[in-house]
Amino acid sequence: METYSIDEQFLDVTGSVTLYGSAEEIARKIQHNVELSTGMLSRIGIGPTKVLAKTATDNFAQKRPEGIFQLNATNIERDLWPLPVSNMFMVASRMTARFTMQGLRTIGDIAKLELPVF
Repeated sequence: METYSIDEQFLDVTGSVTLYGSAEEIARKIQHNVELSTGMLSRIGIGPTKVLAKTATDNFAQKRPEGIFQLNATNIERDLWPLPVSNMFMVASRMTARFTMQGLRTIGDIAKLELPVF
């Protein structure tokens, strides 16, 4: 577990799925235990990286009644790419303005860019 802020943590469950079930099952168990212990609801994003897990929480899990959302290879292009660049993790107003000036308005616009070869 890695603490990100007072109310956010990253948890790598890769080695736990054989014991506790899929990442979504583990997320539901965590939510249940948090609610029993604190009376508070929690939102959980699941992804192959910390950035995608955080993005899943901020953009999708908070808007779902079950409070869980998983970003993975099957839905990144469909669900994540249409979002505005301002929804990217760590992209604030100045960076959003720079992207917009370059004609990059969505996360997908950035994802489709070809990487330079040096």
